[in-house]
Amino acid sequence: ASAKHDLDLAVLINCDGGYTDTVCYFCHQTIEKSLKTVLIANDIWDFPKVHKLKILLKRVFVFVPEIKDFTSSIVQMDKYFIETKYPPDIPIIYSHDEAEQALSMATKIYEFTEKIIQKQSSAPAQT
Repeated sequence: ASAKHDLDLAVLINCDGGYTDTVCYFCHQTIEKSLKTVLIANDIWDFPKVHKLKILLKRVFVFVPEIKDFTSSIVQMDKYFIETKYPPDIPIIYSHDEAEQALSMATKIYEFTEKIIQKQSSAPAQT
């Protein structure tokens, strides 16, 4: 639910013509929490407590090899955490097109991971 809340916030801020850096930040958070949810759904609780999507992606890949199709997009989203959470002296302003692209990617990753989790939870237990 937390990833969905962040995605919903990004959508609301974006619809209001809001701050693009905040939209991108919540898109990063959506993807980060989606990846961590996949790990938890696979009973992995000792994942690194990091915000670096590339590191989380490597752990998720073990359980969901299909996620490789999103690798370059996910890694590209990493900049939105550091740059928006700890900005330099000059504020970073992303274009509305970039915020739209980030929102589109966050939505795709969120929906993909939700389907994976649902599929895994409905699969019969292996013995």
